[in-house]
Amino acid sequence: MNQETLPSTLDVIARTEIDMQIATAKRYPRNVQEFSSRTKQVALSDRHVAESCYYTLERKESRTGQKRLIQGPSIRLLEIAAAQYGNIRCGARIVSDHGRWVVAQGVAHDLESNLFVTTEVMRPIVTREGRRYSDDMVSVTANAACSIAKRNALLGVIPRQMVEAIMQECMDTVAKALKSEGKIAQRWATAVGWFGERGVAESQLLAYLSQPEATAVTADDIATLRGIKTALEDGEAALADYFPAAGVPDPGSAQGADRPPASPTDTVTAKVRARRQQQEREPGAEG
Repeated sequence: MNQETLPSTLDVIARTEIDMQIATAKRYPRNVQEFSSRTKQVALSDRHVAESCYYTLERKESRTGQKRLIQGPSIRLLEIAAAQYGNIRCGARIVSDHGRWVVAQGVAHDLESNLFVTTEVMRPIVTREGRRYSDDMVSVTANAACSIAKRNALLGVIPRQMVEAIMQECMDTVAKALKSEGKIAQRWATAVGWFGERGVAESQLLAYLSQPEATAVTADDIATLRGIKTALEDGEAALADYFPAAGVPDPGSAQGADRPPASPTDTVTAKVRARRQQQEREPGAEG
């Protein structure tokens, strides 16, 4: 094949594929009412799924300096919503690496309305001392940026109000389940273990929630911590955004040995964050 004709040939193939997808979307249009009910059915099918459908971020008011918590639909919820909304092409990729930042581009194309949305997300890949992250941490940061960029692009296509309404139902379901099951103490112990593996003491959690002791923790407090966990796992925020003094214990130490076993995903996340914090503490470390 002549190399000069290759780009135009690929372009024709891509356009043909998109035209076929658009034609199929026009032939089988989505049902908005069904979208809402089906998304709820999936999101509320299991407590763990519902818990992963929202995140909690801490923001400081620019004028008053007061901190407030905000909730938003997570990457998982937008993936569920996109699958049920249908007739959407979406994706994300890293478009540039400036050495200190990576830039991810998310795209979402509504094949029915021909609405095409692109978003960009920047994430730093250097420590406070200006050293570049290790390759695996750059990869983790880039993947998180891509997920967030895709989520933001999908929110430009799928009605945000409908997504947020489903998110609120997930939050309410989680809180009601905690109250009805009477397992707040058990879930608190799980939260203490999960955050403890990342260097956050129980006293720090209580102080963050403005609770005097563990017996005062409420279902809403547990839901807040679950939202923070989702934000950390999705790369929406860093542990230091909530607990500046947190440190990750050495898994071989007595403190680390007392922790309950973690899932494979939690173990990988803890190791990556431990390496990142070690790089920030040791000026001579490789990065």
